[in-house]
Amino acid sequence: MAKHVRKVLVCKALGATAPTGNTRDAQITNAVEGTLYFFDSKKNFFATTALAKQAFAAGQPIFVGTKVNADGEFYLSDKITKDKVESITQEATRAKANSVATVTIGTPVVGKRYVLRIAYNDVLEMPIQFTQSFDLYAKTASAADLADAFAAAINSKTTSAGRNARVVATSAAGVLTLTAKDITIDDKVDTLYEFHAIDIQDVTLTSDGVAAYTAKTVAAADAGVGYWKVVRDIEKRALGYRGSMFFNDCRWNQLTGTQMVEKGKSYDVVDILYNNDYRSADNQFIKSTPLQTTIFVDSTAAALAELADVFGAADGDESSKPAA
Repeated sequence: MAKHVRKVLVCKALGATAPTGNTRDAQITNAVEGTLYFFDSKKNFFATTALAKQAFAAGQPIFVGTKVNADGEFYLSDKITKDKVESITQEATRAKANSVATVTIGTPVVGKRYVLRIAYNDVLEMPIQFTQSFDLYAKTASAADLADAFAAAINSKTTSAGRNARVVATSAAGVLTLTAKDITIDDKVDTLYEFHAIDIQDVTLTSDGVAAYTAKTVAAADAGVGYWKVVRDIEKRALGYRGSMFFNDCRWNQLTGTQMVEKGKSYDVVDILYNNDYRSADNQFIKSTPLQTTIFVDSTAAALAELADVFGAADGDESSKPAA
């Protein structure tokens, strides 16, 4: 299966009307950076989104694009024609969730050694094999006391095990809750690192090799929808399709295009899979190339419904062809 060539547009808002100006050049000058606009087959601005919707529904090719700098540079999609669309997916932003595990501790035996072991599956070099362990001796027969002691050991800043812990611990009524920490090394827009979430695979509590818990739960990490770090990484990878180069290696210069994602923002998304025809090099055949345009719009702009409506996409988190 051919890979869809992907273009990514990250926007602050949706331009419901064309920029002011009597000429195309004036409109380009007056266009607001970061605002998404619709264009006709000749790449002239549509006066309104309603007209863009009408043209698309009639089978006319349209473009979408956003102004990325004061020099008037635009990032544009490839032409999108209704009868060439495979699917359109729209999703509203959804907050990310860190991996969380809980352990309900059984009644401990005073003087016994208890070992808490946490296994992770996000360390690619050692999937489901990387573990961290904490061990304590029970000083009382109270499950709550043992849970409190484990929480203190995990959160300790004075021990090597505590400083290297990949989770934050809390305790209540004998239940130990472990929440994966956020990784902050990738906390910039222009970082070399990509988003990575700590993911708890399993957690056990044993004493003399026997389970010492009565219940446990493990919830995997969820990147959500439109989390700015994920959007940043998608946008960065797609820059290569615009002729920009990104070297994840300090031996080379980084030549990157303009990234529009903003730190801390959340985004709604519309993803369009479609095809465009082209004539083969020998001028004998009409061939088709698979394309993809992904549009991220700042969720505070509340533009998802209007944007999806232009393409006739169904409401909700679902994939569909444009309505006939």
